[in-house]
Amino acid sequence: MLTLVQAQLKAAVLPRTGWSSDIVQELLDLVERFAEHTQFTGQVLSAILLATGEPPQQDDAPSTSPASALVLPSALGARLQAALETQLHLNPDGPLRPIDPSDITVPETLSRILEPRARLAQHLRTQVLAGVIPLGLLASQLNRPYALALLQRAAGCIPAGEADPVRFDAEVAAVQAALDQFVVIDTSTLYLATQTVAGFAALRARFASVHLPSPCHDDLMMTTTAIEQVRKSSMNIGVEPGFGLRVSQLTQQDRDHLGDRMQQLVKAAGLTDIVPVADLTLATELMTGGLDANLVPQSPTFTAQGEGAWLAAVQLALETGSPLWSDDVILRAIAAGADIPTFGTLALLHVLYDQGLADTTDDDHRRFLADYVVDLPLHPDLLRRQAQSDGWQPRGAAVPFARPSAWREPLETLETFLTLIHAVHRKEPQAVAGWLLCGVCGFAGVVHPHEAPARVARLTCLVAEQTVGLTRQGLSELVLSAEMGLRQARELGAARAGWTEDSTPTGASDDPETLRAHITAVLMETLQAQDQPDNEADAIARKAEEFVASAYALAKARQEDQHQTA
Repeated sequence: MLTLVQAQLKAAVLPRTGWSSDIVQELLDLVERFAEHTQFTGQVLSAILLATGEPPQQDDAPSTSPASALVLPSALGARLQAALETQLHLNPDGPLRPIDPSDITVPETLSRILEPRARLAQHLRTQVLAGVIPLGLLASQLNRPYALALLQRAAGCIPAGEADPVRFDAEVAAVQAALDQFVVIDTSTLYLATQTVAGFAALRARFASVHLPSPCHDDLMMTTTAIEQVRKSSMNIGVEPGFGLRVSQLTQQDRDHLGDRMQQLVKAAGLTDIVPVADLTLATELMTGGLDANLVPQSPTFTAQGEGAWLAAVQLALETGSPLWSDDVILRAIAAGADIPTFGTLALLHVLYDQGLADTTDDDHRRFLADYVVDLPLHPDLLRRQAQSDGWQPRGAAVPFARPSAWREPLETLETFLTLIHAVHRKEPQAVAGWLLCGVCGFAGVVHPHEAPARVARLTCLVAEQTVGLTRQGLSELVLSAEMGLRQARELGAARAGWTEDSTPTGASDDPETLRAHITAVLMETLQAQDQPDNEADAIARKAEEFVASAYALAKARQEDQHQTA
């Protein structure tokens, strides 16, 4: 009897020699046999649909044969159609959905079709960035394999570190007790540990056995198939809510990197003991206590097929009493709250360095920064080097500042941020606005949403003063990024406070006017400090208002020019 894991392996291997009707027939056999496993069948059907738009690649086909789409015999085509209809019936909200072909040629129509899912993804990313939900929940809500969400950085960052020193010390103690014992891991562990200089094999060797739940392994097999599809693409088309369609190029280097990373994960999984986990009852009870009812239904039933890729490790740890080694900081916090001994790769490395492992902290952190890992210690030299490697654009070195947890020590973080953004301005002035956006998100997202506008205004003026200049022209280059950052900061603050859309503080719709008023107030303070007589307060106020109004006018004019050019 063929198991699901065997089916996943077969589905991943079959197309590698090329596509043909025989290959499609074998894959449809798997789809029909495992129809209830809709995530697996959806991946297989997606691969078949892509293949019908490619030339056939039979081994015996001459290299000079003309390129034409793979055409299926009518009976096989009918089987494929029936399988698609079954998939849509069993998983109507899955990744495969019917669409009128003419719609994809009209940008406005395509944008309207993609917008709801894009808004859900944006909301989930905010929840992850705010430190409210595990990244795995984002993956399952978007019907995406967990490993694929990690590889594609679906949340915009990898929340693997631990910014709370008390919690980190608890993780270090958990590591010390877990060495030479049995431990449970999940996919995030494989993802981060394979990025270290030491490598997963060396870290795994410090334990008697490393247990990988079977749903995690299943997810890796599905991701292997998905990566094969992604590597055939040259671009991605998506929607950024409020801005319309966005097209991003996928270079050959990007495709090769995804393939290489996928191979590393599969190889690392081969060094573990795969343990069956079929039920998530204990983990479901643990998880639902703190989940936002807007994200998942009340009293949800998590399943090994749907959520097992990221939740089965918690279930296995609860069942066996084994320590949990995970590199999702939110999942670790939830598990630790249930008295599961829990730690991440950073805590493990910390202990192993003390026991004689070569200390590669700087090299590891450089790799992590390049991969958008957040909640790491903010070392200015490492951040600067990463910013330089990123061409001073707001990427791996800037994203950590968008995380509210990075601002636990605001003065220290602010000093590091301003030092970096000053260097950015010297090297790549156009990138300052993007860096400000990241800084605003974290700096204002860590406080109550009512306090966010004042924080955004002060940081914006401070950045302007130290980079582009606190002038009309200089401020005009930053205010629109500040507005966008304020909206995101409010969302982060509301998520951290547990507010729903109905209970979010009023005033968010007035963000531009509110921010303008606060920037004006900051400028008035600046002008009053320039030895201006107290009796000129009204004149100073008018001057500040005119100053800010002209800066906004310049910003809006520049924005209109950019839209016309686009």
